[in-house]
Amino acid sequence: MQRRSVPRTDPRYNQLRSKNNDSVKKSREKSRRERDETMESINQLEEENQELSERIRILKQEYEQLQDLFKQHTGISINEALSSQINSTSNSTLTSSIQPKPIEESKQNTSKPILKINTDEDKTNVTTSSDTQLDPNSLDGAIVIINGVQYKIMNSSVYILCILFFIFIQLVKNQETSSADNNNNNNNRRKKQDFYCSACKSMSETIFRDMNNADPNERVQVGSYRVDGHGHQKLKDVPIIETRYHPENVLENLCSKFINDAREVIPGSLKNIYEHACDDILEEHHDSLIDLLVTQNKNAQTSRQLAELFCVELNQYCKADQLDELFKPTPTPPSIVEEKQNEQNTEEEEKEKAKEEDKNEL
Repeated sequence: MQRRSVPRTDPRYNQLRSKNNDSVKKSREKSRRERDETMESINQLEEENQELSERIRILKQEYEQLQDLFKQHTGISINEALSSQINSTSNSTLTSSIQPKPIEESKQNTSKPILKINTDEDKTNVTTSSDTQLDPNSLDGAIVIINGVQYKIMNSSVYILCILFFIFIQLVKNQETSSADNNNNNNNRRKKQDFYCSACKSMSETIFRDMNNADPNERVQVGSYRVDGHGHQKLKDVPIIETRYHPENVLENLCSKFINDAREVIPGSLKNIYEHACDDILEEHHDSLIDLLVTQNKNAQTSRQLAELFCVELNQYCKADQLDELFKPTPTPPSIVEEKQNEQNTEEEEKEKAKEEDKNEL
């Protein structure tokens, strides 16, 4: 938001100026609040990312420990157990397609309990469905009745480890997506910082040029416009470059001026981005920039010094190495060179046509 210019001859100058300043202050406070909220959300996301990575690391260690414990107690690794389960399921599907009737009988057999246990106060009865001795290795999926309640025996260690394995895979995927989002956010922040630094550097160059283009002999009257009892005003003539009027005039329509000055360097697709960055910088630091121009105008001998004061020391939009790169002389892009050459050619052709027309008229 740029300040609206108010003519000093307007009798409502002070009122309009104060109203303009209030609106600018409100917009600055709003932008500061939004900026603080975004920074807090970014910090919170980084903390959550660190916590998630720490949880994944702990879960990975626990998963490896469970793998070792499972192998110590069973003598079989989890991968072998999973492969054996896959082979058994594939074999069962093959046998079901070839021999459907025995499978139905086996289903009926598996639905029957292989062990019944009844407990009471006096005695405990244990009966089995067959006279053969029970094999612990073949009890996976078997049914046992205890006091009239059916229980199914499951190989719990394998299922628990499988669940943990799938949870671990899901967490790793979430970590990858969150890290990718964080990388995108970091890249966007870096790009935004680069745009703001480049815009601040171009603004400093435009401001320095306009500040030095002022007429040193131009003077303005400053002081109190109130009339005393004798009908006099306490006014004095001072050079305009020593007042706040000159920096305020320089900052009027600054963004459009610097965009026009840099049209040969800034691509057309990025002009809106640079103009938006200029508006943000000017809106947030308008008063501090005027104070800097009034106090440090004589100390800043070059646009580079003004950029160091405004963009690095005062507002930290740039770093010293970034300014070094930006102030290096860069060659003009070939597309812009071609455009200039085409413009020169068209101008020369128009001049030649005009000369021929003049000759024909003579």
